[in-house]
Amino acid sequence: MKCFVALSSDGRGRGPELAVVRDAVARLAGSATTVVDRPDGGRVIVGGLQPVAPVEGGGRFCVLLSRTVQTLAGTNLDGASLAARLGAGDSQLLAEMAPPFAACWRSEPDGPVLAATDRYGLRHLYVVQRPGWAAASSSSLLLAALLGEGIDQEALAARALVGSFLGTQTPFRGVSKLAAGTFARLAGGRVECRAYVSDPSLEPFPDRGTAVAAGKEAVTTAVRSCLRAHPRPVIELSGGLDSRLVLAAVPPDARRELHAVTIGTVDSDDLRVARSIAASDGIEHQFVDLTALGELSPEQALATVWYASRRRDHSGNAVALAVLDWVESHIEQRARLTGQNGEFARGFYYAGQRASARTSAGAVRSLAGWRLFSNDRVDPAIFAPGYLDDARATTVRVLQRIFAELGTEWLAATDEYYLQQRMQRWVGIQYSAACLDRPLQSPFFHAVYVEWARRCSPAMKRGSRIFCQVMQQVDPALAALPLDNGVRPTAVGRGGPAVRVAAGRRTASKAIAKVRQRLRGDDKPPVGGPVLAGLVAQAWSRQDDPLSRVASLEFVDAATVRAIARGQRAANPASIGFLLDLDGMLRTADVGPGMGQLTPVDPTASRVASARPIHPPEGAARTAR
Repeated sequence: MKCFVALSSDGRGRGPELAVVRDAVARLAGSATTVVDRPDGGRVIVGGLQPVAPVEGGGRFCVLLSRTVQTLAGTNLDGASLAARLGAGDSQLLAEMAPPFAACWRSEPDGPVLAATDRYGLRHLYVVQRPGWAAASSSSLLLAALLGEGIDQEALAARALVGSFLGTQTPFRGVSKLAAGTFARLAGGRVECRAYVSDPSLEPFPDRGTAVAAGKEAVTTAVRSCLRAHPRPVIELSGGLDSRLVLAAVPPDARRELHAVTIGTVDSDDLRVARSIAASDGIEHQFVDLTALGELSPEQALATVWYASRRRDHSGNAVALAVLDWVESHIEQRARLTGQNGEFARGFYYAGQRASARTSAGAVRSLAGWRLFSNDRVDPAIFAPGYLDDARATTVRVLQRIFAELGTEWLAATDEYYLQQRMQRWVGIQYSAACLDRPLQSPFFHAVYVEWARRCSPAMKRGSRIFCQVMQQVDPALAALPLDNGVRPTAVGRGGPAVRVAAGRRTASKAIAKVRQRLRGDDKPPVGGPVLAGLVAQAWSRQDDPLSRVASLEFVDAATVRAIARGQRAANPASIGFLLDLDGMLRTADVGPGMGQLTPVDPTASRVASARPIHPPEGAARTAR
């Protein structure tokens, strides 16, 4: 785990001693950059996340908290140039940075230390305030080790029910996530968090034609700025809409420079459609077969999931994230072009919602029970009787507060929840780890796309209609090809009775599946997750009481936890991931014991022939390696 931590004291001897900080960094971070500020001006730099870029004048520096950073316009910046611009008072620079982004810097030798996340909070940073001292870090785990206050049960309840933490919650008491579009200012033992960007009030588009034209401009601008920074990226290509629109915005003559990747199984519609598209555009295509996860030994699977959990501070679904890590071990780690957040313009939560519905406590409660508490849900039997009932009520109140603060009509509020909560916490936890490995290109997180989507009315977004109409304008040929579900984007864009009937059938099918899911108490497992979860359970069953720390917690059912650990009770991927994450949090509280018992498997050890690149069609140009 690589991280950054900065501390400030008021000079009264309170707060962690430098030796304690060094020890925590050595035990938990492995490689970290630490800046400790004291009233006498003393500072120490320990280790290195990224090289600390010196700026002219003693005590000035900038640490990049990702492998690369770039502006929304596609300009790459290094630490020195970033710090120079920030030090010169370029207050607009933070708002111009492309997500995910974070940095920590000092503009003046005796000035405060500042740390900022991107405008959508995808690069996770955390802060602590205690009497006499304060800290900011890219690791909640490290701050928790310095605080020593243990886990936050209310936050864990939200994680168990929703699948991620909410708002500024973290797994640990006293540690808060830095809000989106915010920077933290550390000085004199205090941390002040200030917003550097605010979303302006936007006028809705007057008609669909204007919105479609603006959407074409927004998408092409965002995608081509990504290509300006990294002209030969790997593109994530599936059979769905979002990656299709990203590819559509890539100029045809530039597509042969891409390397497309599809993950799944050999019989999937995703693979069939993606392979066909890649062949038609002469794109080098690679398929990673998730069935090869079954070739891992139980011990390898446990080590892989443990490593994935620790990389994310034990704050995500460890099983789902381990699948992603395993996939990445088969893919070249160059710039990645992704369609994440495309659904911000496609009405992710609209199914089953009335167009005239208003934001209310009842609407939030209904959405929570119907949708938010269904996917990624931990098995209720893991918890002590009555605990989850209280937790559900508490989490609903947190959700109601979040929706009330959005201040918009209901369907628009669900869009904002998707961006500000689901994307920030679910995608952001992965981006925060992945940005240390490769440049991330996320055009649908560019401000121009988000602002366009916000100006589109829910009626335009519903059923992905305007999204498909934009694709038709950007690349009619791609829009005419069927998706993995057999529907053509051109047909969705046209609308009409036949399309509405087909859409109604799909919505009804999803609703029936959701009801069955609720009745069975199932989660929606990540692709590849069931195999990996099963292997982890096998590895636990070979150990002597591996979840003893978890079983000792008063809010869990010890008998159920031990039955899962012994292989006597089946558990879904969400439950396996939650238990492993919880065990990792408790190991942190033990200040080190067991932290090094499991090491990540060599990524090359699990390479299989089915995961190797599929060569481009005969005669197609191949990208030089």
